[in-house]
Order: sequence, then structure tokens, then C-alpha cells
Amino acid sequence: MIKILSHLEFQTDADDGMPRRMVGYIGRIVDAYDAPVDSTVIYLRPQEINDPGIYHYTFPTELTITYRVMKIWEMDGSAFLENPTSGLLPLTPLMQKPAEVTEQQWLRRCIQTIEASTTSEQERKELIAGTGILAGLVHDVNFVRNVISEEIMLQSSVVQELLKSEDVIRQSPVFQKLLESEDVIRQSPVF
Repeated sequence: MIKILSHLEFQTDADDGMPRRMVGYIGRIVDAYDAPVDSTVIYLRPQEINDPGIYHYTFPTELTITYRVMKIWEMDGSAFLENPTSGLLPLTPLMQKPAEVTEQQWLRRCIQTIEASTTSEQERKELIAGTGILAGLVHDVNFVRNVISEEIMLQSSVVQELLKSEDVIRQSPVFQKLLESEDVIRQSPVF
């Protein structure tokens, strides 16, 4: 049996050093697992991306490493909602929405798909909270809070863990905004 490893590198912003970084990642994966690697960089925020998807070095020997570059905002989000795979659903608000749908309607549709396609209450809460966190990459916190309740966000194990970190609370405008709400302070085990 042939084993091929899939390496997905999620990147929020453009990085001119990405080809060099990918060579490092791919080299470490090959060294650790002695197997072929299929690598992809997935950019999450709409912006100008000049990542060539290749690293080429010619002196004194030649080395060429290629990888795929995906811009998530160019992917058809409706296709993901029509055939939901739970692990990918939190990414759908970052994907291309139908032209006739507003951003808020799109986020609501993404949440409704999660609610309809998950059977476990805990999985549903985690996926919705993850969706809210990822939507925060392209939308302001108030926009996200209009669609996803603070209560749901706070029930996420990831958010609970982040709230325990004083550095996250001090440095994150999203958490500062959340903490402005008395309900958040009362419900959090940290306070």
C-alpha cells in the first residue's frame, strides 16, 4: 500500500516567504515519515496573493518543490453547504457566497447547515463557535455577534481555553469586545 501524506497549511495573510517555509515543512514531513507529501497552502482572507506555489533553487544543485495554492474566498461555498462535511463547515463563511445573498444571510445559512447536519449537541456547539471565530477573520466582531450568540461562543472548549490565557484577553480586540458584556463575565469560569 502506498502512503501519501496530505499537508494543509492555513494562512491568514499573504507571506512572501511562503515558498521557503513550505520547503522546510515538506522536508521535515518527508524526513519524519519517509512518504510522499501532497502540500497545499490555503489562504483565508481575501487579498492579493502572489504565492507562486513553487520553490526553485539552482546553485550548486537544482531543487524544485511545488505545492498547491488555494484562495478560500474563490471556492464555491454553496457546494460545501449542499454536501456538508462537518470539519469543513466552519470555513464556509470565508468562501464565495451566492451573488443574491448578503453577508449576514450567508453566515446564517452556514450556521443553519451546521445545526441541520450535526447530531451531537457538543459537536454543534464547537462547530458554530469555530465558524464564529473564522468569520471574525473577515467580519467585525459585532457582525458575528448579530448571528452567533455569545452564549454559544462561550460554550466552546476552545474559547474557554483561550479565556484562561491572560495574554489572549489583553491582546485580542475580539475578546476585549466580548468581555464588555456582563453576561460573558458572569458565565466564564475564569472570572
